[in-house]
Amino acid sequence: MVDTTFLRGDRLALRSVEPSDLDFLRHHQNDPAMRGSLTRSFPQTIADAESFLDSVTVRENLAFVAIHAGERVGFVALFDVEHVPGRARLGYWVVPEHQGEGYATEMVDLVVEYAFDELRLHKVTADTLAANEASQRVLEKLGFDREGVLREHEYIDGSFVDSHLYAILRSDA
Repeated sequence: MVDTTFLRGDRLALRSVEPSDLDFLRHHQNDPAMRGSLTRSFPQTIADAESFLDSVTVRENLAFVAIHAGERVGFVALFDVEHVPGRARLGYWVVPEHQGEGYATEMVDLVVEYAFDELRLHKVTADTLAANEASQRVLEKLGFDREGVLREHEYIDGSFVDSHLYAILRSDA
């Protein structure tokens, strides 16, 4: 098999999302244990996954699958990349059986470094549910600042919940 690694860390390789990853993405994004934190209210179909793959471009959306020892362990992406103002939104998740092993921190670190060093972006933002303390720790460990609270911003399991907005500037990294 050809190695298609785009970014490499100490333990992880990040490669672009491929058609062979669609079942992996769909399975985990539909997983009841994960979809709440991903703010997914509707099931993702294979057509939805294919549409997402079509939206991944070098200019606006860059998505990666994280690989450890030949196994897919997570997903990380820069969405809504705006090259003129130099900003993008960050999204990421790690499969449940590998959460707490530091993969999210390594994935985010690799992608933020890429955003600043190679894409020459100025700012990367991320939002996380107020109850998702693990995700908040990842962002804070990497130098993101909490810029605000989006009150009752998401609707999860029958309730409106707050979301925390984080950001990091190139000068902070």
